[in-house]
Amino acid sequence: MKKQPGFVIKFNPKPAPGLTITVSLLSIMLGGCSIAPSVNVLGAFFPDWMFCIIAALILTSVIHRVFVACAWNEQLSKLTMSLLYIALYTTFAFGTWLIFFQN
Repeated sequence: MKKQPGFVIKFNPKPAPGLTITVSLLSIMLGGCSIAPSVNVLGAFFPDWMFCIIAALILTSVIHRVFVACAWNEQLSKLTMSLLYIALYTTFAFGTWLIFFQN
């Protein structure tokens, strides 16, 4: 059997020029956010993050099903898939917070 070439991820340890400065400035600007992340649900205040975590879990599960259906999970290593799911989960959690609970 002829072996199919897999995905190759190349890591460049040198950050892009100006990336450190950009990240530092964004961190300083985000330090001023002072709105409490809470929602009144039937008289009780539930944190927004609870809803975002549940939505991120559901969305990541859907993406996992797509990966299994397309057989992409067999082409990548377990470490790569683990890091990918963590990144997707975090992206979905932050994305749902920005979409639904931004004041």
